[in-house]
Amino acid sequence: MAKESGGIGTNLYIPERDATVSALLLAELMAWHGKIAWRVAGRAYRRVGEYHYGRVDLDLNQAKKKKPSLTFRMPKLTRILDLPVVRRKNMDGIKLYLGDVGW
Repeated sequence: MAKESGGIGTNLYIPERDATVSALLLAELMAWHGKIAWRVAGRAYRRVGEYHYGRVDLDLNQAKKKKPSLTFRMPKLTRILDLPVVRRKNMDGIKLYLGDVGW
């Protein structure tokens, strides 16, 4: 799966998308096949098809930007979906820890 910053997730490395690792894998493919990047990409596109994703940008006014922040700061917020809020950090933003899942 790709993301805007160029990271592509693989099962060869960490589960997060990493643009640096993607670039290194591309460089390795280029060296291995002796081809420039667009030729390597063209071969991949012919084999598996191109990848495109949708994106929705929201332009929010200041009041709408503050609403989620106010909601997440509320002490009575004890669950998000089915996950318990077990701890909070309010340093430079709001970080909610959700049980054993993470934050």
